[in-house]
Amino acid sequence: MKHIILFSLLLFPYLLFAQLNESDTVNFKANLSLTGAWQEGNAEVLIFRGKAEATVKPIDALVFKTQNSYLYQAFFKQRADEDIYSRNILYFKPERKFYPFLLGFISTNFRRKIDLRYFIGAGATWQIVHNQNHWVKLGISGEYEETDFARDDFNEDNYDGNSFVLGGQLLGYLESIIYLIGK
Repeated sequence: MKHIILFSLLLFPYLLFAQLNESDTVNFKANLSLTGAWQEGNAEVLIFRGKAEATVKPIDALVFKTQNSYLYQAFFKQRADEDIYSRNILYFKPERKFYPFLLGFISTNFRRKIDLRYFIGAGATWQIVHNQNHWVKLGISGEYEETDFARDDFNEDNYDGNSFVLGGQLLGYLESIIYLIGK
């Protein structure tokens, strides 16, 4: 009988119920995934991927969520990718209709020659719909970005010679707005 129930749950996963939201009653949740491939012959390939996620609720008012990944790829023993990505968010009283949060992202990217990129910021979330079966949220945040590149030759000449670019996107938007206002 036990095998029939387990087999039924595999065939009909909608019979399973789980909590999905950070305002759940679970105080700790973690996932870890490690995959890899090694191939020799006409194409020598080595791929390793790791992904780790955790949600911690140390006290009722705070929820910390972290999502981290690592990718390494090599073709014919030549490194093609080695990337790290870490996304971290601290929610304050996420059971409320409106609640604030702090965020921090850190990443590297071998192919794009990014030694280190980080974002820090703050924002707020509005839970538009929050019931037992559905939820819809709207969030807004402001971030500060800093990127340290391994090279200093860019496709936009005004950044050439700088291995460090501060808030390039925001500065680009401001330059566009100032240009339009000046016309």
